[in-house]
Amino acid sequence: MLDLTSLNERQKEAVLSKKHTLVVASAGTGKTRVLTLHLCHLLEQKVNAKNIYAFTFTNKAAKEMTTRIAKIRGSFIDSTISTFHSYYYSIINTFANHIGFDDPVAIIDEDERLGILKDIIKELKIQILDKNIKKRISDIKNHTPYIVDSLKEQLQILLVFKKYQERLKKCNRMDFDDLQYYMLDLLQKKDFQEIVAEDIEYILVDEAQDVNNIQFEILLLLSKYAKQVFMVGDQDQCIYTFRGSNFENMNYFVRHFKAKTIILEENYRSTEAIF
Repeated sequence: MLDLTSLNERQKEAVLSKKHTLVVASAGTGKTRVLTLHLCHLLEQKVNAKNIYAFTFTNKAAKEMTTRIAKIRGSFIDSTISTFHSYYYSIINTFANHIGFDDPVAIIDEDERLGILKDIIKELKIQILDKNIKKRISDIKNHTPYIVDSLKEQLQILLVFKKYQERLKKCNRMDFDDLQYYMLDLLQKKDFQEIVAEDIEYILVDEAQDVNNIQFEILLLLSKYAKQVFMVGDQDQCIYTFRGSNFENMNYFVRHFKAKTIILEENYRSTEAIF
């Protein structure tokens, strides 16, 4: 039996929630603990571990979540607990041939990415900073709005983007942003959406404030058959704005899913008054 006696009332309400839920929690209020206990509660309710998908942003956080759950339950489980991008990569490699790639797809690093862009800019003989174009291409892939100074600049960006994507596909490679760019492409194909999403009954998201626009679009498609989406976030700790993270997605989640909002306010790190 899961021991919830050490939780305060708000934490307990979140752990036991059966509805779509947004837990708003600042640092030190036990949000990661609530998330892991909620997953353990689902398992205790006889939910198949293979139908639970928990997402976070770093391998370290995913490993910590896996270890915490194993400690609580006494053994490791078969749930998908990973970063968004690791999950996307596994799906993309499974269906690579349907988006014009071979399995396995290689992922390039930032230096390679910049080198390819420099070559394309030189080849096209256009005047545009390679670092700027790299950011604009990332914005396009993350569905992040951006501002240009002229129509000419926008056309140059789109031309470089087209050439860049063609070159990557030709050598069976992707950059980091491509993982979600092509994941969305796959999920927008109805047949694959059903194949990928039909087994996902419960979705848990840590650090929800860092979900960017395209990741949120992917979540909406993955949740098509889900019984519950459970998100935990703190809008004051949004750290991935350079990748297009948008805490407004948390508000949209509440409206779209008619989700219950639970606010964790009791801080367990600061035990003394601060003057």
